[in-house]
Amino acid sequence: MTRDDLISRMRSHGLTPRASEFSERYATDGIFGLFEHVGSHTAWLVHNALLAGVEPVQRDRIISGQELWSWTPGANPGPDFGILNADGRVLAVFEHKRDAYSNVTSYGTFQGRRRFNDPVAQSLIIPEHTPGMHTPEECRGCEAHWHTGLRNGRWSAGMPQIDFYRSTPDRWVRPLRNGGGTVHLPDPTEALWVLLDRHGRTAEEAFPQAHTSAAWHTTSYQDFALGLWTAYEHAMNDTAVPMGAEHVGGVLEMVVYP
Repeated sequence: MTRDDLISRMRSHGLTPRASEFSERYATDGIFGLFEHVGSHTAWLVHNALLAGVEPVQRDRIISGQELWSWTPGANPGPDFGILNADGRVLAVFEHKRDAYSNVTSYGTFQGRRRFNDPVAQSLIIPEHTPGMHTPEECRGCEAHWHTGLRNGRWSAGMPQIDFYRSTPDRWVRPLRNGGGTVHLPDPTEALWVLLDRHGRTAEEAFPQAHTSAAWHTTSYQDFALGLWTAYEHAMNDTAVPMGAEHVGGVLEMVVYP
């Protein structure tokens, strides 16, 4: 289905492509909040839409036969949301980018933290850099490509946010809120790392010189929206959850531009 076909079908069901009206944060919250309003099979279809950029064989190896639960770490730094199985193991991690700047985690936040025990995380080398907060003029011999945003004229050398997530479970793999159980990620190679990107950029394009970019898949808005349409069609016929289609349609409106 082409983008024009999708928009035509949306309009025929009273849906208006209006993604430009929503902020990235609002859309992120809308995507995550969708799961509490739909039936189990519609939720499965939405999860698959989010994973549309992953090769089917690799996707199925991770999620096939699993009961899927949406999850948000609620951590800073931390990814936007993810998928857990019934035992609380992380199956997928999502970072959502629309047009906002890519965030940076300072090396001071990362240094000394427990790393994942895999070659990608273990091979990350912290380059020579000026430690702590400093002005750009004080940045002497700094080989770091990334720095945090300036605050009162000062910044810190750091790493792309995706490198922090993929290199350490500290800060964001933590118990669910309100005593809802534990979350664990013993092996990062047994999870799918996905950049949900409006423009379909690769991780290297969105985060130049990121150490972990090759570990990330990309799901574009276009592919996500096509999968959401499949979920919408199913939700329209799900009499057990009569308002499910309305909620899926609302998210479609958030990710399809006119």
